[in-house]
Amino acid sequence: MKYTFYCMVILLLGIYGCKKDDDKEQGEQPDYTERDEQIIQDYFVDNNITDTIADPSGMYIKHLEIGDGEQVTGDIDQIKVLYTGYYLPTEVVFDNAQSPGVWMALDGLIEGWQIGIPYMKKGGKATLYIPSRYAYKSNVLKFNITLLDFTTK
Repeated sequence: MKYTFYCMVILLLGIYGCKKDDDKEQGEQPDYTERDEQIIQDYFVDNNITDTIADPSGMYIKHLEIGDGEQVTGDIDQIKVLYTGYYLPTEVVFDNAQSPGVWMALDGLIEGWQIGIPYMKKGGKATLYIPSRYAYKSNVLKFNITLLDFTTK
């Protein structure tokens, strides 16, 4: 009888312990909003970056060249870009696509690009400063982007 009781206790503790782990996995991700904003603001100060556009999402866009082509509007399908992606604040390059550029589906990219690209014109160059919630996990990112072309749906 004692043996059965102890087995039941161990079984229930195991089930309860697994449930807690599952809840943690399905729970919300940590909120890095304040940390991300501090990283971006410190980077701006350290690198004398001014004249950025602050999107309500918490992203920042710095136009390097406005571009003389069509403004990105409507339902964007594909974009053709040159880009280099960096982790902030270290500026370690983690990805790039250079000449002749690469076509990508905008809706298949990180949310930071989906927010930032509509600020651009064809032929424009900009830097996107992307908080982690619109990027990859807990990383604040910087992308230098040249928008070569785009198509709408």
